[in-house]
Amino acid sequence: MLQVNNLHVYHSMDFVKIIDNLSFIIHPGEKVAIIGEEGNGKSTLLKWLVDDESLSNYLIIEGEKINHFSQIGYLPQQMKEEDLNLSINKFFFSNVDPFLMDYNKMIEFGKRMGFDLDRVYSDQIVRSLSGGEKIKLSLLRLIAQEPDLILLDEPSNDLDIDSIMGLEKFIRECKQAILFVSHDESLLESTATSIIHLERLLHRKDPHHTVSKFSYKDYLFHREQSLSSQQKDYEQNERMYAQKFARQQKLESALHYRLNHTKDSTSGRLLAKKMKTVKSMAKRFEREYQQGSQKVFSEDPIEIYFKNSIPIAKSRIIMEIRNLNLKIEDRLLVSNINLSVQGQDKIGIIGANGVGKSTLLKYMWFLFNQETDREGIISAYMPQNYNEFIDTNLTPIQFLTKEKTSEELTQIMTFLASMNFMPEEMTHSINELSGGQRAKLFLLKMDFMGANLLFLDEPTRNFSPNSQPEIRKVLREFPGAIISVSHDRLYLNEVCDQMYLLQPDGLKVFNSIG
Repeated sequence: MLQVNNLHVYHSMDFVKIIDNLSFIIHPGEKVAIIGEEGNGKSTLLKWLVDDESLSNYLIIEGEKINHFSQIGYLPQQMKEEDLNLSINKFFFSNVDPFLMDYNKMIEFGKRMGFDLDRVYSDQIVRSLSGGEKIKLSLLRLIAQEPDLILLDEPSNDLDIDSIMGLEKFIRECKQAILFVSHDESLLESTATSIIHLERLLHRKDPHHTVSKFSYKDYLFHREQSLSSQQKDYEQNERMYAQKFARQQKLESALHYRLNHTKDSTSGRLLAKKMKTVKSMAKRFEREYQQGSQKVFSEDPIEIYFKNSIPIAKSRIIMEIRNLNLKIEDRLLVSNINLSVQGQDKIGIIGANGVGKSTLLKYMWFLFNQETDREGIISAYMPQNYNEFIDTNLTPIQFLTKEKTSEELTQIMTFLASMNFMPEEMTHSINELSGGQRAKLFLLKMDFMGANLLFLDEPTRNFSPNSQPEIRKVLREFPGAIISVSHDRLYLNEVCDQMYLLQPDGLKVFNSIG
């Protein structure tokens, strides 16, 4: 059993509260999902549970944890820099006794996730693996350690669709307790038996949480029912108060008139006493109103528009690739790649982990920027690993600043606010922001640039279920072309009008994602 009591999390720079008085218990075998908007403290909670010392650099954390599990296994959202420079063999067998491993369990998990167990003996450097392969390797090592409590931070990020289904099956059938953060609604619906929902209401100034023993789907249903009922009670209370207030005002006005026009002292004293009683009733009505049903608050949705992007003509061919062989150093990944991209195309590329999707996308972006005929087209690239293209020591304002004018600063702060950044968060270092908040910065940068050709690597991976519909909508209506790599089934079906499966012998047209 793991018990957390009265957890409070504040930002040390400005004392903004992120989590307020959170308590919960996890029992053996439970599958508990932590959900919430970007920057609400989900990853922070997992890091605190494993005593991540880096949190003390920017957070004040108070609370009690009582752990009766014998061993905790933790999958972070990003691998440590020092681990990326190790060989697969050294990474896998560090802190693990090979004689105590359950190889049958590892082989079974490897097959389920499409990862050959023989690769753990390889001298290949971890950094050279694809994002999905890194997650599979980390998960396999975690399973080898045989923890009885497993903490997973966005475990489906970067996994191919078959592997996500394998992960869903593993979580459902696993006998250990699992506490996980996810924005993948399909994964949440398939696996979660309990929910911890972290929110920040009233323009992100009021932390709120809900701990529920419902499954994800049932939690959303009961939450909607509860909020609807609270809203009806609030509206009824407002109508009743308005009627009482109107009667009160009418009575007070009548008494004021009589008091001002009476010439009899006795009548005046009686009217004054009555006025005192009426005002006392008004105060009682006010107390009843304050104690009645409260207004229902929910988190503000994000807003992004790409207003600066100039539309590209639908018929304009902006990129053509013919018979491309994709290589990493001397290793051939994919041969005979052919693709034509027109002005309004929304292209989705899928494929197995390690086949070369991210490598292809990045190379296509590089190729386009070598083109001579780029008039009227501004390209932008969102990588899978944001830190490759962002200085995490900058603040969000500094990252978006170009001209350093007061007008630009006002626009930047307005745009950041539309993506639910608090004023304080605009001046925090990017290193302290969540993955979802960093993704928002990339989209805002593209908007500021006026980009109309986007190369997006897993664009929805760090956005919450509440933000994802808005992201899908704005990308579906984007006035230019999008070439994206994604395993997000909703994104592929709703945004992409063309889908391609990347295989070792090229790109193949793919009709639909189930």
